[in-house]
Amino acid sequence: MQVIRYYEEKFEHIYINDNYSKVVEKFSNNISIDSLVILRSDQTLYNIILREELTNFKDINENTKIYEIIDPVEFFLYDDDLIEDAVNIMSENKIKTLPVVDVEMYPLGLFGFYQLIKAFQSVAAMDEPGTKVMIILDDLPGQLNTLLNVLSKENVNILSLITNKLDNKKRSVTLKFNVKDVNLISEIFEKNGLDYETIFEEDINLSIPGGNF
Repeated sequence: MQVIRYYEEKFEHIYINDNYSKVVEKFSNNISIDSLVILRSDQTLYNIILREELTNFKDINENTKIYEIIDPVEFFLYDDDLIEDAVNIMSENKIKTLPVVDVEMYPLGLFGFYQLIKAFQSVAAMDEPGTKVMIILDDLPGQLNTLLNVLSKENVNILSLITNKLDNKKRSVTLKFNVKDVNLISEIFEKNGLDYETIFEEDINLSIPGGNF
C-alpha cells in the first residue's frame, strides 16, 4: 500500500522568513491543528513544526526568524512510498508526523499516527463487515498455501489476511471473510479438517470506535 491513499491533504503553513510569533499565532488561533508546514519562498517544503514542540522554544524571542531555529527537513515521504517505509521511518526515528511531498519537494500533505491507523484499518478490512478467524499454523513452507487452496474452493472471498510469527515453530494467521455468518465459516473449516483458535463476526460499526478519522 502506498502513502498516497492515506495522507491528510489539508494543512496549515508558514514561511521560513516568518517570525516565530507567527507560529504561536497560528497554533493559538486554531486549536484543531497539531502541525504547521514550513515553506521556502518558492513554496517547496522546508520542514514542519508540531504543536507539542512549542515547549522546546519557550525561551525563543518571538521576533526570531523560523529558519534560525529550525533546520531543513531530514525525514519525509514521497506520495508513492509504501506504508511500510513510513512505519520504519517513524519507528526508528521516533517521529509522529511526516510531511508528504512530490518529486519536486512541493508539499502534498501529512502522514501521522491517525493516517497510520486508517491504513491498518484498510489492511485488516475493518471498514467491511464479515467474519474473522484466527488459526495457528506450523511455520513451514506451504502451510499457508494449503489453507488458501482449501478456502478457494468454498466460494468465500478473503477480505484480509494477516500473519504473525509466534515463535520459531508457529505462526498465527488471521483471515477475514466477506460472510457475516459464523456458523457457515465454522462449518467450512470443520468440513475441511481445519482447526481454528477463535472465530467471530466483525461489524464495521463496532470495529472502528468513534468512526472515521
